Amino acid sequence: MNIITVLSYVYTGLSGAVFGSFFNMLIHRIPLEEDIVVKRSYCPACKHKLYFMDLIPLLSYIFLLGKCRHCKEKISIRYFICELLSTVLILICWHLLGFSFIFFKTYFFLACMLVVLFIDIEHHIIPDVISLPLIIIGAAVSVYEKVIIDAIYGLVTGFSVFFIIGLLAKLYYKKTALGFGDIKLISAIGLYWGLKITVLTTYFSFIFGGAAGLFMILTGLRKKTDYIAFGPAIIAALVFSISFGNKIWIMYFG
Repeated sequence: MNIITVLSYVYTGLSGAVFGSFFNMLIHRIPLEEDIVVKRSYCPACKHKLYFMDLIPLLSYIFLLGKCRHCKEKISIRYFICELLSTVLILICWHLLGFSFIFFKTYFFLACMLVVLFIDIEHHIIPDVISLPLIIIGAAVSVYEKVIIDAIYGLVTGFSVFFIIGLLAKLYYKKTALGFGDIKLISAIGLYWGLKITVLTTYFSFIFGGAAGLFMILTGLRKKTDYIAFGPAIIAALVFSISFGNKIWIMYFG
């Protein structure tokens, strides 16, 4: 491995950490409908404005021992985890895909899913400000890649399955099993990734979601009547489908 290759990994990893810091800001501010362009970063506890030394991705959290420099209030471990996941994610994409359109396509969408993941876990919502632009971008990507028909099949399949299951749950169990946020998210996945990935994501999302829900109920983390965010299951299924989808598809359909 030559020096240029090493530097490319270092630069890519640092970029992922910086992006992760930006994602943390989105995760905090989007649900609160706060400005994400002009307003400076601040401590959620004491509202003190943060400076450069407080905002170094990964390192600031470690050096500050997970506490605010000013009020000493604990900082959520989510900030560190998000920056770490963003770094690992971009390095994996770079290693497998290199400098290519598919690299930017994959990292961009999965980075958006990282934001959705933590927002859904913390607030039980999937913001339209993320899912709706992804639907538009997905349509543009399908046009660029000349796979419009496949994208439409993916959209229709994902939307139909989630909408029907959500409707049936509402009619027969009087409960909201799938929110419109989940339906918009699977629609974005359908347009962005096409039919094959959408079918696999839909299938595995119910397996992962059911297994996670059962585990949380059995361990006492949730009650049967509690709402369990389904977004994380969709995202986990998407990552699994992108990683192993071709092998699974060939195994079952040839």
